[in-house]
Amino acid sequence: MTSGVAFAQEAADAAAEAAAAVAAPTLNSGDTAWMLVSSVLVLMMLVPGLALFYGGLVRKKNI
Repeated sequence: MTSGVAFAQEAADAAAEAAAAVAAPTLNSGDTAWMLVSSVLVLMMLVPGLALFYGGLVRKKNI
């Protein structure tokens, strides 16, 4: 029965060592730049999208 406890302890130690070996996440400048560019593209599409949406809601003679 002690071998089961020892095995569990060894597994816990191995998991602790693996967790310590994983480096803290760092910021990647390429990922950050892509997120900024894609956010700007989405914001630029917002105005024409709203204009087309509201343009479709009004009567043709008012456009």
